[in-house]
Amino acid sequence: MIIGIDLGTSTSEVAVFRNGRAELVRDVPGSLGGILPSVVALNAKGKIDIGHDALQQLAIRPEMVVQEVKRIMGTGRTVRLGAVEYTPQEISAFILRRLREAAERCVGESINEAVITVPANFNDHQRRATQEAAELAGLRVRRLVNEPTAAAIAYGVARPQAEERLLVYDLGGGTLDVTVLELSEGILDVLASAGIAKLGGKDFDERLIGLLEKVTAGTPEYDLSTPRAQSRLRRAAQLAKVALSTKSTTDVLVEYLGLSGTGEPLHFEWELTRADFEAAIKDLVKSSLTTLDEALAAKGLSSTDIDSVLLVGGSTRIPLVRELVSSYFPGVPIRTDVSADEAVAMGAAILGGMESGDVSSEHTVLTDVSPHTFGIAVVGDSDGEEVSDLFDPVIQKNATIPRTGITTAFTRFDFQEAVHIRVFQGEASHCGDNLLITSFHHRMAPAPSGAEVRIEMSYNLSGTIDIVVTDVATNIQTTHHWRGGPGNLSAEQKAEARRRMAEQWTGATDHPDQPIPPAPSNPAEKPWERSDLWPSVSALHHHGVSRLDRLDGPTSSKVRGLLAELEGAAARDDRNALSAAEARLTDLLFDLD
Repeated sequence: MIIGIDLGTSTSEVAVFRNGRAELVRDVPGSLGGILPSVVALNAKGKIDIGHDALQQLAIRPEMVVQEVKRIMGTGRTVRLGAVEYTPQEISAFILRRLREAAERCVGESINEAVITVPANFNDHQRRATQEAAELAGLRVRRLVNEPTAAAIAYGVARPQAEERLLVYDLGGGTLDVTVLELSEGILDVLASAGIAKLGGKDFDERLIGLLEKVTAGTPEYDLSTPRAQSRLRRAAQLAKVALSTKSTTDVLVEYLGLSGTGEPLHFEWELTRADFEAAIKDLVKSSLTTLDEALAAKGLSSTDIDSVLLVGGSTRIPLVRELVSSYFPGVPIRTDVSADEAVAMGAAILGGMESGDVSSEHTVLTDVSPHTFGIAVVGDSDGEEVSDLFDPVIQKNATIPRTGITTAFTRFDFQEAVHIRVFQGEASHCGDNLLITSFHHRMAPAPSGAEVRIEMSYNLSGTIDIVVTDVATNIQTTHHWRGGPGNLSAEQKAEARRRMAEQWTGATDHPDQPIPPAPSNPAEKPWERSDLWPSVSALHHHGVSRLDRLDGPTSSKVRGLLAELEGAAARDDRNALSAAEARLTDLLFDLD
C-alpha cells in the first residue's frame, strides 16, 4: 500500500486508499481525530512526544519543544531540543514515523511507501529534505505532489463527469499556494501555480502576539521577556485566532505573566474582538490577492474565467480570508466540499492508489506544471558589458510537463575542448540569484570559437531532468540524467539520526496491545532497487507489472522483456540503457492504455 501524507507546517495528516475510496486515519496518537499538530518535544524522560502531547509542554518547557519546522526545511539550519541540535529532517521524521505507524495499525500491514505533499513553490533543496525525512521514518517516497494539486484530486475524483475550471486557494499554517486547474471527464489538468513561501497562520499568530504585547505594555508588572511567557502568549494567540473564526469576540487568558507589588501572581485577561484581529492581519491577507493575479495571468485568465474556487488549509476558516477571496471572484461558488484540513492528505492517498494501480488510470488522468523555471548559465551582454552568469531559461515555470525545451549556445574560445554546463532553478535573470541544481562537462572536438552547441532539456512528472548536449558540427553528444539534488544529510548524519530516533522513540508504548511492524528495508534480492537510478523509473516499472495479467501472450512477452531491460540497466547503473528502455516501455504502455 502507498499511503498519502500531508506534512504541514501546523498540522499533519495521513490517509489510506482502500475499498475504492480514500479515508483519513483517525487513530493517530497525539492527534484530534487524525489532525496531528506538527509539534515535537523532548519530555522529562528524554523521550519524544508528538502532537498535542508535545503542545502541553510549551507552557512549562518551551526550550524542549519545536514547531513549524517545515519553514526551515532545506535551509541547512538546525533547531534545538534542550542541549541537542536536530536537523529539520529529523524533526519531520518523528512526525512522519508517527503517521506511518498509525496507518500500519489502521490497515494491519507494514507500509514502506508514501506520496507526500509539498508546497508548490518548494525548491529542490526543500523537496530533497522532505524525501530525506521520509527515509529516516522508514518510507520510500513514491512521489512528491504539490499540495493544491492533491486537494484538487480529492475534489475532482468525486466528480468524474465534471467540466469546470477550478482555482485552489490553499492557505495553511506556513505557506500560500494558488493553483488553477481544468477538470474534464476525469482529466485533471494543472494550468498554473503561484505561491508565497512564508504566509499563513503563523504570520497571523505573530500579528496577534504583537497586538497583545501592545496591550500588556501599559502594565509594567507584566514580564514578557522569558521564553515561558512568550510561549504562553503564543499559545493564547493561537487559541484566540481559532475562536474568532466562529465568534465575534473571545477572552484571551494568559496565566502567571508577572508579580504584583505584594508578590501575588498576575494573570492577563483581555477581550479581543474579531474586528481588532482582522485589522491586524488585513494587509497580509490582501497580499495573497497578488498571488491570485499571478496564477491567473500565467495563462492569460481573469477572475471571470474561473467556475469554482476550492478553499483548503486551516487558515481559510478565517472569515476575512473567505470574504476577500469571495470578493475577488464575484458570483463564483466558493467550495468547501472537501475538508480544509483533510483534503490534501486525501488527495495524496488517491494519487497513491493511482500509483499502485488501485485507482484505474482509465478514469483519472493527472497533468502538472513545472514549479520553477529551469535553465543554464551563459555568457552574454548586459548593458554593454560581458557577463558570465546570465540565466538562459529552457523550461519555463508553469509549463505543462512532461516538457522538452531546446536552447543554443556558442563556444567563446578557439579550439575549446569542453563546455561546462550549469543548470539552475529560479526566476532571476542572473544565475547567482537562482539555485544551482546540477553541473557537468561536455567534451567536444576542438574548433574555432563560435562552434554551435545545442542543449535539449526534458522535465517529467517524477521531477527528473534529462539533458542532451550536442556539438552540432560533429554530432558528439553528452547525456546527463538528474533526478534531484545530492541531499542535505551525509551518510554519517543519517546514521546518527536513526540512532537517536531509536533511543528516543516512544511510539511503541502508545498501543501496547498492537505491536508495531518493524520499519521495512529495501529487498536485497533485487539489486536494481538499490541503484540510485531506480526511483526515477520505479513507478513505470510498477505500472508495467500491474498490466501483465491483462495482456495476451505476445504483448505480455514484450512488456516482460522491457521490464527486464529496465531492471538490468538500473542494476548496472547504465543511464543511457535505462533511458532507452524507459522510453520504449512508456510508449508501449501508452498504446495499451
